[in-house]
Amino acid sequence: MAAPQFRPQRDYTQTAPVQPRVQPKQPQKQAPKPSHRPRRRKWTKGEKILTVMMIIVVVATSLVSLNLQSSISQTTIKNVEVDREIKTLQKENEVLENKIAKKSTYEHFLQKAKELGLTPNSDNVKAVTKE
Repeated sequence: MAAPQFRPQRDYTQTAPVQPRVQPKQPQKQAPKPSHRPRRRKWTKGEKILTVMMIIVVVATSLVSLNLQSSISQTTIKNVEVDREIKTLQKENEVLENKIAKKSTYEHFLQKAKELGLTPNSDNVKAVTKE
């Protein structure tokens, strides 16, 4: 068995606080700050030309698209107007067909003949047959 270890008793009386050793601060070396802004990279002639050409292409594409949308809109408006005109003409044609059908009846021919002073004569009627 191991021998018991004895610890010295602590003295709990108040003593003056011991100040930790403070080492004097040495000035930290900081990276030198640039006194001027870093220079911007200049564009080359080729980069300028490509940028201008891209801007021109984007603007031209936008204009062509706008023009195309405008022409589509105008064509749609014309189609609607033509459809309306077709519907009115179809209604007018139906009315005229009804008038033609009414005036093509036997009773209408007989009435008109009487108005003009014609009389039916069965001797003058000839039957037409197919041979």
